[in-house]
Amino acid sequence: MSIEQDYIKMSLRPFRRQYGDEGKRFIKNLKNLEFSISHVPQEAKDADDKENYRKILLDKGFTEEYTNKFISSIGDNLQEAKETSLESLGVYFRYKGERLTIKDLKAGIRLENITRNRGHKDEDILGVIDTLKQINPTFRSALAILETKVKANIDNSEKMSIDFEDVFGEMDMRLLRSRNKVYDYYKKKHPLFSEMKDKIYSIMDSWDRIEKDLETKKLKLKTSDFVIEDLNDDLEKLFKLYEKMDGMNYIIKLSPVNIPTYPDNDEGSSLMASNILYSYLNNIIQEGDTAFTETANTDGDEVRESRELQQEDDADTEYRTYMSGYGDDGAEGTPMAETTFEGASADELYEREWGQDIERLKVIDEVDPLYAIAADTGILRQTHTKTSRERMANDIRLLIQGVEQENPEMLGLFEELLEDLEELQDQASEVDRSVYYLPFTPSVEKLYDKYVSSKEPLDYTKIESFHVDMIRTIGELIELPSDKTLLPYHWLKEDYGIEGQPAIAEQQKKVTTAFESTSLGRSGKLKDLGKFTDDILELVEIAEKYYVDPITDNMLRFESLPKFLDRRAASAITTHGKNEISQLIQSAYISEYTAFISNADLEDINEYRKILRATPSERGFKMTISKVERVLDILADLFPKDREKDRTYFANRLRNMASKNSNINLDNYYLDRKKLSELTSNKETDGNYGKLISMIYALSSEMEKDKNKEDSIKEFKELHDAFNEKTKLAGPQEQLLDAHDAIRKMMQKPTYYGVCETDSYDNVNDTIDLIKSEYGVELSAHDISNIVIELDSLESLAKKHGTNEDVIYHVKAIYR
Repeated sequence: MSIEQDYIKMSLRPFRRQYGDEGKRFIKNLKNLEFSISHVPQEAKDADDKENYRKILLDKGFTEEYTNKFISSIGDNLQEAKETSLESLGVYFRYKGERLTIKDLKAGIRLENITRNRGHKDEDILGVIDTLKQINPTFRSALAILETKVKANIDNSEKMSIDFEDVFGEMDMRLLRSRNKVYDYYKKKHPLFSEMKDKIYSIMDSWDRIEKDLETKKLKLKTSDFVIEDLNDDLEKLFKLYEKMDGMNYIIKLSPVNIPTYPDNDEGSSLMASNILYSYLNNIIQEGDTAFTETANTDGDEVRESRELQQEDDADTEYRTYMSGYGDDGAEGTPMAETTFEGASADELYEREWGQDIERLKVIDEVDPLYAIAADTGILRQTHTKTSRERMANDIRLLIQGVEQENPEMLGLFEELLEDLEELQDQASEVDRSVYYLPFTPSVEKLYDKYVSSKEPLDYTKIESFHVDMIRTIGELIELPSDKTLLPYHWLKEDYGIEGQPAIAEQQKKVTTAFESTSLGRSGKLKDLGKFTDDILELVEIAEKYYVDPITDNMLRFESLPKFLDRRAASAITTHGKNEISQLIQSAYISEYTAFISNADLEDINEYRKILRATPSERGFKMTISKVERVLDILADLFPKDREKDRTYFANRLRNMASKNSNINLDNYYLDRKKLSELTSNKETDGNYGKLISMIYALSSEMEKDKNKEDSIKEFKELHDAFNEKTKLAGPQEQLLDAHDAIRKMMQKPTYYGVCETDSYDNVNDTIDLIKSEYGVELSAHDISNIVIELDSLESLAKKHGTNEDVIYHVKAIYR
């Protein structure tokens, strides 16, 4: 018998004697109680005068909405009773973040989209599901999915905690180990620029048009008296670039930088810990979580007083204190921030706690450069050194321990916070070297300008332009213009600008040939390089390691990249280089276009990546292994020689997952019919999964034009973008808008913030209407798309599009 059934059946005094404080809390929370079929006593179902229960429920303090659902569930209208019974599932489950409804059940539900509400026992929910199966046999399949969800939660051996990196094949720049991997990678790549320069010197030294000063070893270009060769023009371009190479390495050296961080002391750590826990509990109140609202009453004074009069006058009205100072039996020490829950609004709770100015406790401390960028771009919740983060995490655990000891009914309430804490503990900085190597991307440029440029200025535009010319020159040196490497591309009629308002589009069609077309790809052929063949191919090999490897190896975790770090720009170097993986990916794309990966393969990859979105109990280790094996099969089709390496890569990923879950023993699991514990390696193994993911994402705009893959690639991008929002280091669009936001605020002009998408028909049309109504300016969808993606001053873009700077800013600002 449940407490709800007993309260309905019993008189008040016997009920309170039987349930004590639990009964008091139950009565106080009646206003928030949602109806469930499990609340209905058998006596009510069997009663002749079922309407009599309406008066009983209302007199006992149940809401009218609850009472109506209760009466419907036992009424004579069978269909209404069935639907009311099914509606009660919304008490226990959410579907895609919203309360589960009958409409969801009828449309069909998927396990990965189901989440459970806290505060309900597994056996109670299973009892409700069994009852509903008998009442509603037509919904057995949907109810079976919900049953699976509950039973998966019971099987603790399958419960898992997982890192982003292990699933997404991308590095998480919030994590110290990932940032160190980037620094180590570019430290190895940094000398390649000098090697390129030496190799070009060697090529020039054997060219008849070059004369060398025997003392200084400097090279000079002859203007006369030289042998005419086919490569003369290309070699001349290369020589002119050689003369500009000093100071042009795009991989730069940085020292640690100083930013505000939270201090490694008792006062700061304690205050941060108590505020984090306070916010966590407050969020649960805002969500109306029954596990918490049974113990923390948030009713207003009038409601509480009314209920006290309706029941008896001995209701407990004292404050409930969930956090207070902790120490050794009241010994003196730094006091914790006291946190009390009363009949206060969420705003009052917020003001009471966050009125304490934590910012004043920050200190300036050294951090590694990528950590500083991550802090500036907002992907870190707080900035900490490793020691301050560990101290704060320990303080939070002590607080939770104290709360649970004082309030046993709150055991298990902090699981999400503790899981989050594990992730946060890795998000700290530890300065362990004096020099850090990084590619000079827009976000690194912003950091450099802020902390270093006054001492050693670097010109980003000049460096970018130099490397664009270098890649183009090497490509022209090794391939004929008529037989150069081309990557395929597909155009839809929209790409020609036949968009916008119907009248304008119709007029454009009269003067434009609008059609769909495809540019076929091909691998270019090597020129006859004569006596320079060996040296030039060695130069190509070095250039491949310097320019192409960071792309293929997925080592560019930045929102925006220089123009030269692009697959199309470097395609000729890839064709004639020696990196088999890069060549394999490119040749597969050239020969099969977007068919290099099937829709079924994309769905399998998405299924693996979606385990990050599942609740912990759904991340069953066996299920994860089965998804990994499907991904391994996909990789084996593309990279048949690397099955063993890819298997080791995934074995290490699975080991990482197991290490965060002490109940998982690798000896009990198999991957590719081999014991998982025997497949792992202590050496970091880079498989091809990350390279494949990077390739798919880079070509996703092309794949979206393939109707067979449209839905799968959109899901892939959605998953990827959600990860990037949390972990990727922002680029110049964000910097540009931040600057203009600040300027407009100083000028007392309005600022705008929006997250529209250029591939959304509704978003673009709404923008067209907005700009026309606000400014009297007509833009086409093509204009809007270009304004959003183009990087230039607002003044230049305004001139280009025949409008004013306010229009350009407004469009960019609502497509953040």
